[in-house]
Amino acid sequence: MSLNWREIDHVLQELSLPDYHIQQLYQPDFRNLVLELYRPGTRMLLLVSFEQGRCRLHRTTRTPRKSRKVQRFEAFLKSRIRGGRITAADQPGGERVVRIVVERASEQTILWLRLWGGAANLIATDTAYSILDCFFRRPKRGEVSGGTFDPSFLQNSDAAQNEKKQRFSVRDHSGSNGLNEFLDTTYTEESRQETTEQLRAECTARIQRRQASLQARLDDIERGMQRAENADTYRHHANLILSSLHRIPSSADSLVTEDWDNNGSRITIPLDPTLTGPDNAQVLFRKAQRAEESLRELGETRDELLSVLHDLQQKLEIVEHSDSLRELSDIKAAVAPSSLDSKEPARKTIPGLQFQSSGFTLLVGRNARENDALLRHHVRGNDLWLHTRDYPGGYVFILHRNRKSPPLETLIDAGHLAVHYSQAHSETRVDLYYTQVKYLRRTRDASIGTVLPTQEKNFEVRMEPERLGKLLSQQSRY
Repeated sequence: MSLNWREIDHVLQELSLPDYHIQQLYQPDFRNLVLELYRPGTRMLLLVSFEQGRCRLHRTTRTPRKSRKVQRFEAFLKSRIRGGRITAADQPGGERVVRIVVERASEQTILWLRLWGGAANLIATDTAYSILDCFFRRPKRGEVSGGTFDPSFLQNSDAAQNEKKQRFSVRDHSGSNGLNEFLDTTYTEESRQETTEQLRAECTARIQRRQASLQARLDDIERGMQRAENADTYRHHANLILSSLHRIPSSADSLVTEDWDNNGSRITIPLDPTLTGPDNAQVLFRKAQRAEESLRELGETRDELLSVLHDLQQKLEIVEHSDSLRELSDIKAAVAPSSLDSKEPARKTIPGLQFQSSGFTLLVGRNARENDALLRHHVRGNDLWLHTRDYPGGYVFILHRNRKSPPLETLIDAGHLAVHYSQAHSETRVDLYYTQVKYLRRTRDASIGTVLPTQEKNFEVRMEPERLGKLLSQQSRY
């Protein structure tokens, strides 16, 4: 609650403001002003607060927080009264208005502190009551620079004064070293509790929003993992196709065969009639590989989400019981959205193009940037690198498979892609070379993506339009 007129009068008596010099002043926010006062043997901070429901004036021991930017009224007061001496301080008429007269270089400034709750203000005037500036500028009340302040409302009759004396009293401040100390302690604790509750509510709301977001993300991942569990089915169907190649006619759109995993019952496997039996099997192997990769990545993300949710629950329990502003502030700052909150699964984006050949994955870089990105982040030492000899062009990589070497067909497919994505694409016979990635060397000051191969092997590719067309058609399926 705000100070009543008796408490203001008591505060002024304890302060005895006349003869104090104003050494410095601070406006930490839009509701408070602090004056640093000094007279021989005594130094103190005087707080003027216009907080809603807590309008007050008293000495404080709390060091004010300095604002990053000097406020308008703060700058005015510094230019007008800093270094001045307080010659008078009183409460005329008992109207919860404090008059402080400041003299500097024979110039007087009167500060009118109106502690009226919703109408609180600090108005600076000259001795002719012309308004110099106001803490809150209120044009409808005439409280603007150049206006006139009328102090006549401060003159109350003796009857009114006696009535006020009977209606108001000073709060019990026994146990404190004066009313100023009691007010400073009381309001500081109230402000701290209010800030703590507000911060606790903000932390709780932020944690709960984050929990809801992560739980929705977790539910999406669980559904994605269920869909990705088809990897074994894709691989099983691919193996059934490979074991039944002799029974698949040209342009067949399905295969009916015995399912050895299901007591020999008949099973129908859809086929792409534009592909051969082995190519249909490779499509299914590729789907199985992608499903396994997706399952692994989703599983890792799920574990991260569960760990973050557990951490958030612990933070929520701390927030419910903590009274430490620093601890609550740290938790509020720590609970921030991350990439885990995204509804879209995180996917590793591989630059360039991808193809399949006999169960091997081929990566193609179409320009210098894609070549460099593939070399830096997406291939390893045992992968094969191919490039056209004597013609600039993209890099082609054959990704290594454990205990398996790429067959000649895969090498020829990779050579066709290397030629197609080079300046030799119109040639019918082209020389290429290949080596493992670990035998590539970067050269100093060379352009991006440039490498020098060692231990390379040479081979010639005779371009087959049908083979190339079949490879390029994969782009519509992957």
